[in-house]
Amino acid sequence: MATLTPKQQRVLSYIQTTVANAGHPPTIREIASHLSVTVRSAHQHVTALDRKGFIKRGTGHRGIVFQSQGLPVLGKIAAGTPILAQENIERRLALDDILPNKNAEKFFLLQVSGDSMLEKGINPGDLVLIRQQPMVESGEIAAVLIDDEATLKVFRIKERKIYLEPANKKYKPIHLNSSKDTRILGKALMALRFLEKGRAL
Repeated sequence: MATLTPKQQRVLSYIQTTVANAGHPPTIREIASHLSVTVRSAHQHVTALDRKGFIKRGTGHRGIVFQSQGLPVLGKIAAGTPILAQENIERRLALDDILPNKNAEKFFLLQVSGDSMLEKGINPGDLVLIRQQPMVESGEIAAVLIDDEATLKVFRIKERKIYLEPANKKYKPIHLNSSKDTRILGKALMALRFLEKGRAL
């Protein structure tokens, strides 16, 4: 894969972030406005990304499609005390061959910080494969956004109340109520662990 200039990397990062947060790519004018460059300059950078194989230009004013380069690794997700969610794509990891299906747009990776899920085999530093879905069943592990903070917990319904349960006795369950702005990001499917520094399983 061809390398990117710093400006091209900024454009690509902004496109990736917009897709992750809004569900669609930005327009050329939005790219220009966000990066404080001219529309012509933004168009040139997008054309360069297309030429280098990082994106594919389609039709329409939001006609930007990612080429298959693996799954996005988003910012760290707290598996202990929730931390502010950083939904910035840090890198991409080629896992297409082990996906449950080939629709890679429905999956992303979140990196764990914290030890509240140890008893489920999820350790600090693990990359957790998440399938994007708005609902999960009671007892499933979910990535949940709470008031702009993300956490990984067991989703549990007890006596019509919703809890996020840790898998570590050091931590207490989080009771979700109407005062919290809550959104399920998706269901955790597997944890990937680095056995050697710089080398993934």
